[in-house]
Amino acid sequence: MKERIAVCPGSFDPVTLGHLDVFLRAAECFDTVVVLVMQNASKKAVFSPEERCRIIRQSLPRDVNVRVVTSEGICANVARELGACAIVKGIRSQADYDYEADMAVINRGLSAPETVFLPAKPGLRHVSTSVGLHLFSLGADVSSYFPPEAVKALTRKYK
Repeated sequence: MKERIAVCPGSFDPVTLGHLDVFLRAAECFDTVVVLVMQNASKKAVFSPEERCRIIRQSLPRDVNVRVVTSEGICANVARELGACAIVKGIRSQADYDYEADMAVINRGLSAPETVFLPAKPGLRHVSTSVGLHLFSLGADVSSYFPPEAVKALTRKYK
């Protein structure tokens, strides 16, 4: 039987508790989940791709079927090269759905595998990197937004 590989692409700058939840839920559905750390050209990066990969790896359970890699390529091409059968995206809101549905159509036009949407758990719907970073900049406790490794990395970078 062929291995079922899913790709979870994103900038993850840094990874949130919502992202981790999507990775772990996808890992229950697929043989291997590849977290694809990419650069969003429209955002100024907080961490390098390598730092983001390290934070994600340190935040995941050791025995989970999730690999973390970085790529500067096009998601559709990377997914094909990895032999992925799906691209998995988390959805928090209607705005997320609208954006990701458009991206799914674009990816299919580039011969990517189907996109699968996982709705956010109710307790994580409010979690976003941008809100978490804003709260962090104001000195708020962001432990409900980011895993401990991300909070430590943010603290080292900005304090």
